[in-house]
Formats: sequence, structure tokens, C-alpha cells
Amino acid sequence: MQFSPVFIFVEAFIFEERRSKVSTDIPQLDWQDWMHGYNQLQSTYLPDREERFTVILDVLETLLPKHFVTLDLGCGPGSMSQRLLSRFPQARSVALDIDPILLLLGQQVLGDM
Repeated sequence: MQFSPVFIFVEAFIFEERRSKVSTDIPQLDWQDWMHGYNQLQSTYLPDREERFTVILDVLETLLPKHFVTLDLGCGPGSMSQRLLSRFPQARSVALDIDPILLLLGQQVLGDM
């Protein structure tokens, strides 16, 4: 599938419009509790979710050196990045998502991890 430059421009413009409407004031919430709730909800959809994460990380451990960079596309609040960085503290993860609320949740929980 090919996208025309006009389509890409329109998508970028819409994204910028959405981002400009998001408040820069960060509410004082229990972000860890929200992340825990998010993970529990996701586990109801995928009961073997944690096992999947473990298998992915096991494969990465056998294939990659200690220092590596991952690109987590559609990261949500960073559930995979959080597990990856906990297991591989010398790695880096670039996490991207279109949902500003999920990104905010991830930023508040993960910080500069």
C-alpha cells in the first residue's frame, strides 16, 4: 500500500491538532495503580500475556548483545518496554504510540527508565 504525500501531510496535521488539545498539566494520580489496572485489563483479553512477554524477552536475550536499542511501535503505556528495560538495564527503548493518554501513563510510570 502506498500513501501519497498529501495523505501523510493530512495525518501529520491531524496528529498535531490532537496533540495541541492535550493539556500540559499533569494530574496527580497514582500512576502505578493505573498501570497495574491497565495490565490486569489486558490480561483478561490475553490470559497468557505474561508468558508471551517472557518468550519474547528470552529470544532477545539469546540473539542480541547487552547493549541494544528497540523500537516499540504502538507501545500503549509501555508495558513491553518496561519489562524489556527491567530485564536488560543496558538496553534502550524508543516507544511510540498515537494515544497521548497512554503515552502519558507510560511516561509517569517509567520516567527515565
